[in-house]
Amino acid sequence: MSLPSSNDPSVNALGYTARKKINDTLLRSLVGFYLTLGIAQIGLLIILQEALESLLLTPILFLYIGALVIGKHRDLVVASIMFMSTALIHIALSNLLFFPAEFGMQRALLVLMPSTFLLLPQTEEKWVNGFTIVNILLTILLEGIDPAPFWNITLSPKVSSSIRLITTLTATIATTAIVYQFYLSLRTQQKQLRVEHRRSEELLYNIFPPIIVQRLKLQERTIADNYDDVTVIFADIVGFTQLSENIEPEKLLWILNKFFGEFDQIAHRMGVEKIKTIGDAYMAAAGVPTPTPDHKRQAMRFAAALLMAMERLNVKLDSELSIRIGLHSGPVVAGVIGRQKSIYDLWGDTVNTASRMESTGIPNYIQVSDSIYQELKDEYPFHPRGAQKIKGKRGELHTYIMSLADLRKRLEEDATLQAPEHEKEETVTLHLSDFR
Repeated sequence: MSLPSSNDPSVNALGYTARKKINDTLLRSLVGFYLTLGIAQIGLLIILQEALESLLLTPILFLYIGALVIGKHRDLVVASIMFMSTALIHIALSNLLFFPAEFGMQRALLVLMPSTFLLLPQTEEKWVNGFTIVNILLTILLEGIDPAPFWNITLSPKVSSSIRLITTLTATIATTAIVYQFYLSLRTQQKQLRVEHRRSEELLYNIFPPIIVQRLKLQERTIADNYDDVTVIFADIVGFTQLSENIEPEKLLWILNKFFGEFDQIAHRMGVEKIKTIGDAYMAAAGVPTPTPDHKRQAMRFAAALLMAMERLNVKLDSELSIRIGLHSGPVVAGVIGRQKSIYDLWGDTVNTASRMESTGIPNYIQVSDSIYQELKDEYPFHPRGAQKIKGKRGELHTYIMSLADLRKRLEEDATLQAPEHEKEETVTLHLSDFR
């Protein structure tokens, strides 16, 4: 898995939409320029009493209008090809039939040259190459060879010079304006792509730990690491299943999100890594993906904070839900699994044991294994629960428990034991009784 790239469907869709809008605007601008040039040429021929001959250029105007209609209602690429073919024929006919090179009508090819690359996509390489070659050859023919037109139009040198100056300036300004318009539109497109890229990256950071995101950005194909010692935490909201039978799904999800949202904030403050939620269960770990020597103490402070948060949320929600929390330390394998909806997860006996610490625990108690107890027994008021038969484990495990009341009593007795931080702001404003 990696960050969104040029092959990402969402990025491609955004790029295609923006490019289509740019090309549509560009095509209309170009057709407007060449239509104006064609009308001016016909007007000049009429003034010079060449009205009958000017009819030869009239179909060109309808072809331009046809390109506009096709671009608006059908295929923009077909419309662009039709426009550029018409424009090349237009300039060739107007110069070979009526206007010599000294009039500067061929300078309109300056507008057409960059437009070929801007209008047509890379998939139309043959058309791009063909139009470019024809444009170059036509420029050499009309500007360099300067063939005499079929109908010789004679004007004074001053008028010819003025027409040439106006044509050159108009073509130059039009070319600059079109390229600048494309530049501004491209900047807008790039800004939109940056916004989408930032949103995608924020989503990745919400799903994966920062260090894992960096490795994904480096295109690591397989992310799997062994950790010798981490602490895994499982917490399960007791009574939530029964609650779900008597409440609407939207309201149930709102309540669950309030609890888990609070847990997420506590995990972030204490440097604990949230792994995932499984129904109404919450899984987290300390010491992974960045190894932490003090992970057991860090995990225990997190678990104690969850107990306090549960009590606080019950008051705010006017509910009577409780929580079971289990902790165990040991080796794990951690990595990214799945190609679709990938997640960062942990595997191993440590994870299974931590899960059993929670499932065999007591509501509103923290149950820990001997590995946790031996290191933190002097800091927290654990009570031995005795040997427990744990599913999937040979023999029995000695476990230890601690309630919120035990924790509060110890805090009052020992000021050196730091209380878990509380969320300062009010996170819940409605009551559970409102939904009954």
